[in-house]
Amino acid sequence: MLRLHFGGGQLLTSSRQAFAGSGVGVGVKVLETRKPYDTRKAAFTLAEVLIVLGVVGVVAALTIPNLMAKYQEKQFVTSWKRVYSLLNQAYKMAELEYGGYEGWTKTSEVLHNNFLPYLKIILDCNPNSNKKICNQYRPIKVLSHEVCKGTANCIGYQILANSTHKHYYVQLMSGEYLYFTKESHGVEFTVDLNGPAGPNTMGKDVHIYTMRAKTLPNNTTVYTVEPGVSWALTYSYCDKNNSTVWTPGSDCGVWIKKHGNMDYLHMTSDEIRAKW
Repeated sequence: MLRLHFGGGQLLTSSRQAFAGSGVGVGVKVLETRKPYDTRKAAFTLAEVLIVLGVVGVVAALTIPNLMAKYQEKQFVTSWKRVYSLLNQAYKMAELEYGGYEGWTKTSEVLHNNFLPYLKIILDCNPNSNKKICNQYRPIKVLSHEVCKGTANCIGYQILANSTHKHYYVQLMSGEYLYFTKESHGVEFTVDLNGPAGPNTMGKDVHIYTMRAKTLPNNTTVYTVEPGVSWALTYSYCDKNNSTVWTPGSDCGVWIKKHGNMDYLHMTSDEIRAKW
């Protein structure tokens, strides 16, 4: 751009091309101005970079653990639903072969033997097995006490021929460990959704299913595999804040079946009871 100064002090601005070859030049002073070239480049200082990295680190530390926990919970729920479906499908097949559950001998051995042909497994363990992997003690923590002190607050699943509770278990093709157990109140299935990996806690990766009777409108009784222990089925057995009941976490499958999540892990006792 050009700045033109005329005798009267009038300032006009035009382009260089407008005066090319025009002959105008008398009494006109042509000045050309340019901005000084700045060789510096815009950049953050080291202090600014360190501050930004610090903020990012704090945000990551606060959010990533929660995101990872939510992801793991979704994986557990997916696995729980898969096992629930597999057990009910297997029982329908076993019922055709061995008759209804009401006629079975209520032992872990019978439960194991009748279900086994209809489950896809990669490992089968029983009290008489000589496999080393089958002869290990597996402590299971309860939801209200996730630290085992000796044998306190823990449930032991041990596959030994001379064990008081003779457990049978299989590892499914999908990875879950499924225990067939005989307790004083009857037989039940205990599933460890991720096998030897942690946290090995009832209500998180460990859940219980039982055979449960249901009376149809025509007064016919049928059995299905349902979540939770048969003698409880109350919210207090899925409350991490309640340490007064036996095996807190054993009924959390009831919540998962109804709500399709594990939100009970992040709720108060009153919130769990209200949505139970």
